[in-house]
Amino acid sequence: MTGGPPWSVSGDLYLAHLGHPGQLLPYDDKGQVVDGSADTTPVALKRLARIQPACTHKAGYDNQGNVVDRVSVWSHQ
Repeated sequence: MTGGPPWSVSGDLYLAHLGHPGQLLPYDDKGQVVDGSADTTPVALKRLARIQPACTHKAGYDNQGNVVDRVSVWSHQ
């Protein structure tokens, strides 16, 4: 990890927030969004694809040399 920014965010968190742009979403005591994937809003973004590249910048590898980066493509619904 480089310490950011940008900081790593889970795919579930992206889905929750981009499915409800501009809305404050509730978090539980473990830092997880509560019901973030439920019904999206009319202005929501939809994830079209999520891939793991075969190679990337050196910051995108873990200590064992595995690629940890992901690339997502988003669109309005």
